[in-house]
Amino acid sequence: YKNNQVTKKSIDKPKYISDAITKLSEIFKTSVRVNVSRNNQGKIIIPFKSEAEFKKINKKLNDS
Repeated sequence: YKNNQVTKKSIDKPKYISDAITKLSEIFKTSVRVNVSRNNQGKIIIPFKSEAEFKKINKKLNDS
């Protein structure tokens, strides 16, 4: 999440994932990573730096 720019790694991903990375980064105000395997299974990774930041992310997930 650096000035709403999609990182180089996400450019190699399908557009629906790149778009989701951008949207999630805006929502959570942090860099979001999406790892996708060859069989299209994956993980969404939302890093946090403190307990307070974790609680903010968790609240947004639970309020959705």
